Order: sequence, then structure tokens, then C-alpha cells
Amino acid sequence: MDRSQGRLLTTLADLRQQADYGYEPIDADVATLLDRTRSFVESMAALVDSEPGE
Repeated sequence: MDRSQGRLLTTLADLRQQADYGYEPIDADVATLLDRTRSFVESMAALVDSEPGE
């Protein structure tokens, strides 16, 4: 996992907090976040499916 994926998780958590407790509209590029999230999930699936030591 690289730093950009870690930052994505932080961004998504922050947006969730803002959606739950904020009173201002969320100004985020949802299409980009969706693409990055799909890429992250694919990376994690590949990691789970990989053999130890790969």
C-alpha cells in the first residue's frame, strides 16, 4: 500500500465525518473518489489473493 492509498482512506473518513456532523455541503469530486476507491479495492483484492512473499 502506498501513501496515496492511505491518504484516500483519510479523505474518505473525513468526508464521512463531514457528511454525518457537518452543516456545509461537501465539495468533492465524487467521480475521482470513486475511481480511486475502485483502484484501492482492486489493489487490496490482489494483495489478499497473492501468495505469501510475493
